[in-house]
Amino acid sequence: MPVRKKATVDPTFNAYDAAHKGLREHFEKVKCKGYKDKQALLTRGRKAFVALIGSKLPADSNVEPFCDWVENELAEIKDDVPCALYLAFHYAALETIHDELAVTLAESVATPNEPSTLLDSPEVALVRCGLLIAALIERQDTSGLSATAPDLHTAKWQKLLLSLLKAFLGGRLGGPDASSSVSDLLQEIATDKDNSIGRTLLVKDDGVVTLGELLYESTFSSLSVNLVRTIGAILPSGRRETFIDKAFADQPWSPEVVVGVKALLAEVKAQTGKVSPAMCKMIVNAIAAEEGVQRPRGFTLSKFIVNGEDKLDNDKCRRRLERHDIIVYFDRFAVVVKAYSEDGTEDESLFGVARIKSFKRATRGGDGSSDFIFQVGTETTVTLGMSDTEADAFEAVTSQLRRTRAEPEHPAPPPVEKELSPEEPGA
Repeated sequence: MPVRKKATVDPTFNAYDAAHKGLREHFEKVKCKGYKDKQALLTRGRKAFVALIGSKLPADSNVEPFCDWVENELAEIKDDVPCALYLAFHYAALETIHDELAVTLAESVATPNEPSTLLDSPEVALVRCGLLIAALIERQDTSGLSATAPDLHTAKWQKLLLSLLKAFLGGRLGGPDASSSVSDLLQEIATDKDNSIGRTLLVKDDGVVTLGELLYESTFSSLSVNLVRTIGAILPSGRRETFIDKAFADQPWSPEVVVGVKALLAEVKAQTGKVSPAMCKMIVNAIAAEEGVQRPRGFTLSKFIVNGEDKLDNDKCRRRLERHDIIVYFDRFAVVVKAYSEDGTEDESLFGVARIKSFKRATRGGDGSSDFIFQVGTETTVTLGMSDTEADAFEAVTSQLRRTRAEPEHPAPPPVEKELSPEEPGA
């Protein structure tokens, strides 16, 4: 009788299959309503995932099936499985995408072997992976417990998130959505007031060094803000200057920039580690003075109107206006306004630069303020109000709009306008 060969197991899918199996076995054990349908749902997801990872240079036809599954089907099982199992599945999927696609594609961009057509290029394939990573993280929220789940306060999660951010080169690769989602989860873990393990791990593992490297590379407002907040959250009460030095040790920062940023970080309260929006803006602007890539700039707002609706017309925003805490950021991807909802959560409104028509400045009579009016697409009109001093600087930065519309060094589509509402770290 011939010896039967054992089926080989692709190690690429070991972690994913283990997490997939854990979910299937859970449904088999509890036999909740519709559990067979949920098992079939998981099978469809695995089939799409295998096709995605096996593509190596994923086209839309490889990415869309799994991305659609994540966005439209994965959430159906969220309420029927333990948080630990659900997060283990997300981790396995993200880790496999990181190991098999993101890092390899990022290295291909840095050292291209041969020219390729745009649609088949590693740059565009990496953008597709970035959108998928963003979708996974955004669907990860377990009934508002995402960052507070103990399973996220682990060294492996932090290592994975930091490594993904490094692969994306500060938003220059992978598109801005991925860097925004990954860094937002990282800062939510670091600023979790009920669990300090994440902060402790970042300090213990010298995560501040990596945070400084990422901050130097950052070209996207949300990424820069999240990194500054994360650094603020892990600042020690003592030997602060030595700690801050680590964040600026391994990058060619200008001495003047380092001095300015260190002075601002020194003002962050050690008891809370919260970086106020006004302080965050000042730190981001100090970093923007660094030569090299086009970095984000922040400006203090006094008015924010969209299609005639005053977006600052609530008690929380009015109090924040008094403290100069309503900020608009401008970068090569988007205009990003950080305001607040009535319940105190931060509302981020994002308008893609590629869809913005020219800014028109109108000076208000006698009060030292100016309005900037611009259209986004054909249906949205936005008005931003600020002091004349801020307006002069904003006008200088937005005058580069024509250049930001040019094809970037590594192609990445600008984000579409949207509104996000993560929990405000400083609320």
